[in-house]
Amino acid sequence: MKEFFGRKILKYQDQIFRDLKTLVAIPSVADASAPRRPFGERSAEALRWILNRARELGLDTVNVDDYAGHAEYGGGKAVAAVVTHVDVVPAGEGWTGDPYVLEKRDGRLYGRGRRR
Repeated sequence: MKEFFGRKILKYQDQIFRDLKTLVAIPSVADASAPRRPFGERSAEALRWILNRARELGLDTVNVDDYAGHAEYGGGKAVAAVVTHVDVVPAGEGWTGDPYVLEKRDGRLYGRGRRR
């Protein structure tokens, strides 16, 4: 199974990088002050973007009032799921580059959510 996913990731790594770059560029800092957006307007934008991308890939998606969302693959007893979040804390100090620009350095990816 690990080899299967490893090959798939390598096959699609350029598209995965482009998608991550787009997502990291959305400054989705959690902000409870936005009306009808529990984590802020930009967090809702990031959630809507990721759900739209999942739909483009053929998954069924649900947006729960911009509070949470999920994408499903499969059905019945064979459903795959990934649980994550798209809101972030403020970038803070210590970045060597723009935290909202995904960087590939020394075989690693750096961007919002990762301090360097």
